[in-house]
Amino acid sequence: MKSIFPHQVSCSVILAAALSDLFPAAQIRSCQATEKYFFCDVVFPFIFESEMIPLLEERMRSWVKKDLTFQVLEMMPSNAAQFLKHQGNTFAAESVRHENGLVQIIQLDRFAGRSPGDPLETTGEIEFFKLFLCQLHGKWIRLMGTAALSKDDLKQQVKTGKELPDHLKLIQEMQLLAPCPGGWLWLPRGEALKKSLIEKAFQLFSDIDPLTTPASNDKDLILCHTEYVKASGRGSCEIVKLFLGGEGVELLDPIQGTADRIFLPGREESIISFLQIITKFLKIFAFDYEVVIVGKTAKILREALKKLEIESTLERGEQPGIEFLISDALGRMWTGPRISYDEKRGLAQLSLFHSLERFVALLLEKTKGRLSI
Repeated sequence: MKSIFPHQVSCSVILAAALSDLFPAAQIRSCQATEKYFFCDVVFPFIFESEMIPLLEERMRSWVKKDLTFQVLEMMPSNAAQFLKHQGNTFAAESVRHENGLVQIIQLDRFAGRSPGDPLETTGEIEFFKLFLCQLHGKWIRLMGTAALSKDDLKQQVKTGKELPDHLKLIQEMQLLAPCPGGWLWLPRGEALKKSLIEKAFQLFSDIDPLTTPASNDKDLILCHTEYVKASGRGSCEIVKLFLGGEGVELLDPIQGTADRIFLPGREESIISFLQIITKFLKIFAFDYEVVIVGKTAKILREALKKLEIESTLERGEQPGIEFLISDALGRMWTGPRISYDEKRGLAQLSLFHSLERFVALLLEKTKGRLSI
C-alpha cells in the first residue's frame, strides 16, 4: 500500500506557509504530520475564528497549484537556529538550538521551519486534502487536517478525525488535573486515579521495596538506591518528580512530571524480569506498542530482548536503553516503559510510566475517558 505520510508532511508545510502568508504576525510553534493527519500549532495575536478555515484552505490550494519544490536542508544546530530566526520562525529556532548532530530544515518559498518528515518532491503532487479541526490549547491553537489519495478516503479520514478524543478536554470534564506553573496539579479525583494506577503497576512486583530518599537530584537519588540494592539484595522503587521537557512537549505538557523509578541488581535475570513485567503491564491497559533500542545500549539489554524474542528497531539517542513506544490518537509515538543499565553501579533501572501525566493522557485518549480503574 502506498504511504500517505509524505502527503501529510507536505500539507503540514503548506499549511504553515499559508498561515505565514495570510497572518504574518502569527507565530508557528510547529508543523507536524503522522500517517493519518497533518497539523500546525500557532499563536495568533488575535482571536482565530473557525470561519477563517476556508480562507486558509483556499490559500493552501493556491500553493498546490503553483507546483513549487520543497527544499530540504541539513544544518548544524547553531546554523539552523540562526537561519530560522532570520526567516522569522523564532519557535523553531529555539527548538533546534540545543540539538545534537545535524538538524533537518524544510523550506517552501519564503517559509522555513523544522522538517516534520520527508515531503513529496513538489506541492503539485497533492490531490486531496481537508482542514477539519481547530483546537484551543491554552495560548495557542492547533489547526488540523488530513490528506488522502482519493475522495472516498478523504471523506472517511475527515469523519474519523472529527471524532478524535481530546485528552485536555477530558481531564477538564473529569476534574483530574489542572495546569499550574511548571507542570500539572493533580486534583482529588486525579490523586485517586494516580494511586490506583501505581497500585496496579506495583502488584506485578514481588521483590521491590518502596522507598523515599532525601536525594535532591537525579544523581544522588540513584546513588541512594544503588547502596540499598547492594546492602539488601532486593529491589527498590520510588515515585519522583523529574524534569521531562519544556513547553510544547504536549500530552499534558509535563515540564516536570511524576515518574516512577524501579531498581534491581544489574543482572540478566533482572532485565528479563523487567521485560516480562512491561509486556504484562501494557497488556492490562490494552496498549499496542513498538520496541526500540536507543543509542549504544548495553549488550546485556540487547541479549535479554533476543532471549525473549522481542522484536525491536534501532534509534539514535543520548540516553541508551530500551523504550516501549505507545501511540497517541494522532498516531505519534511516545515513550512509555523504559529500561536502562548502569554498568558502573551494576544497576538495572525501569520506569513503567516514564511520565505518569503523559501515561494518563494516552489512557484517556485510548478509552475516550471511560476508565475502568
